[in-house]
Amino acid sequence: MKLDTSEVRTAVIDHIDRFFNRHDKELIDQPEWKIRSLQEQFRVCRVHPAKENPVDPWVYLSLGAWESTASSGRGFEFFLISTEREDAHAETI
Repeated sequence: MKLDTSEVRTAVIDHIDRFFNRHDKELIDQPEWKIRSLQEQFRVCRVHPAKENPVDPWVYLSLGAWESTASSGRGFEFFLISTEREDAHAETI
């Protein structure tokens, strides 16, 4: 069975939007990342702390990592939680 990448990508983004519904989010797109040579659609979503709770962490989520293992019937995404906003965290993901 071949997964429709656009449907999976949409489902992952919808899940993030629902789970972090009170948080501002931004999509980080760095064409120079090495992973982009393997996964052209790979991005990172940075989730800001909730406005009403500024002690919430910053969350960095992969978008598209699942495509590396899609042929096995499994897909994985990754996340990193930080007390501070840091661009290097997007590269770590």
